[in-house]
Amino acid sequence: LRSPELPGYDADGNSTAPFRASEWSAAVRAAMPLGHGIGVGAGARLFRLEDDIEPLTGIGVSFGVQARGASRTAGLALTDVGAPMKGPHGAYVLPTYWRAGIEQEMAGEKVLLAASIERAISGSTQGAVGVIMRPVASLELLGGLLARGSAAGESPMGWSAGVTVHRGLLAVSYAFRQDEALGVTHIVGLRMDLHGGRNASLATRLDA
Repeated sequence: LRSPELPGYDADGNSTAPFRASEWSAAVRAAMPLGHGIGVGAGARLFRLEDDIEPLTGIGVSFGVQARGASRTAGLALTDVGAPMKGPHGAYVLPTYWRAGIEQEMAGEKVLLAASIERAISGSTQGAVGVIMRPVASLELLGGLLARGSAAGESPMGWSAGVTVHRGLLAVSYAFRQDEALGVTHIVGLRMDLHGGRNASLATRLDA
């Protein structure tokens, strides 16, 4: 994530040289089945806040459990747990969340409905609903709505839409999202399904 050039100020409010903020993250995750439709997973993510004087680095870990039935899947996870990133100008907490979700296949796997709710350790809560429609085997149409608490002047609702095209084990996705903080966001995804399965988190596909 890279911002446009921003004006800089010192501790007394005097104008200084402009600067450009940026941050990036990288993650690794693994999951394993326990049997009877139950699976568990764990992961770690590296956060990096770039700064010309003193960049900050943090590491968060995640844990989750999933229960899968014939046409319904539910899951619960605690994500990005870790110590705050501390610098000379303050501490920056990691985006730690409790997340729960459920998805239901309908119409012979041609429609997938999903809903999720997440609560930040800081106390904010947001919920999302989404749909995947599969008119043909190689194409998925994606749509999502997000409801959240908002600051004054911001919309409490957000939306996203996209498409996924399957070619063998490879899936290429594109989604469009209108966000209050970031504005128009374009999301491109590339996924390889080594086991041939297509069911994945709708929130992951749409970054909702």
